[in-house]
Amino acid sequence: MALDTNLIAAVASALNTPVAGAIAGSVLTLAGSLLSNRSNAKQQIRQIAHSADQNGLQRSHDARESALERKMQLRREVYLPAIEAMFSGFVAVGMLVDPTVQRQDLMKRYAEAISAMGKASAIARAETISAVGAVINLLNEVNADLSQIRVSVEVAYQQLVSFGDVVHNVVADHKRWVDTQTNATVQGAMPADQWRRLNAQIEFLDGQIAKWSGSREASNLALAETQLQFLRRLVHWQEPTSSLLIAAGIALRKELDLTEDESRDIEAAMERNVAAAKIALLNNVKTAEAAVQSLRASTIVNAAES
Repeated sequence: MALDTNLIAAVASALNTPVAGAIAGSVLTLAGSLLSNRSNAKQQIRQIAHSADQNGLQRSHDARESALERKMQLRREVYLPAIEAMFSGFVAVGMLVDPTVQRQDLMKRYAEAISAMGKASAIARAETISAVGAVINLLNEVNADLSQIRVSVEVAYQQLVSFGDVVHNVVADHKRWVDTQTNATVQGAMPADQWRRLNAQIEFLDGQIAKWSGSREASNLALAETQLQFLRRLVHWQEPTSSLLIAAGIALRKELDLTEDESRDIEAAMERNVAAAKIALLNNVKTAEAAVQSLRASTIVNAAES
């Protein structure tokens, strides 16, 4: 915008007074100042706009970084527990072979593992949903199969504990009668009929110890045979379960944006671990088979002697 100095001069000439000249000079000074301020204002506006653009870009960048970090944090909170849950779920099912571990505790761990895998499936990509879902379905099948054998394991174990308690009580009772017999022998003052009853009671308890010890050994053999059956079924399920665990583990690692170039190396490492676990499991089966054979032989010998 140009300042119309001719208009100002005409106004000053028309007034033809010193004041008018002063006013005209003031107008010119003010106009120049306004023009300078206007120019400075435009420059400042351009600078502010540029600064705002820069700040906006920085805020946008920070927002994207913050959103990415929240996304990765969510992934870590969901996918890492899911990876752990796949293996802990299989371990919980495998621990059903141990009757000293409460079934409800194992099933709680199993349910927590399935829940963690389910959360991962809720936000994962289709490939991961399929891989994790396959693991869940197979684990449920394994759990149903091995839980049936667990029932037999518990029955045999409860019988073992029950017969063991009976043997313990009979042995304690036998000891009291023997102590009475020993005291009577030392004192030598027991009537003959009481002595006969005392000896008859000791003989009866000898028979009870043999009887209930035989029942305890039989229940111990039944427990060992049932646990061996469980371990053999676990070997049956180990290979198909492991292959699905590896596939799902790789898929979950991809969800975490871990280096995909290392996927083959990770898979190879997992396969080596699975192979080592299978060898250990087969060794456990061999140990259990040897224990069962030993118990069978011992049971036969004791039965013949009794």
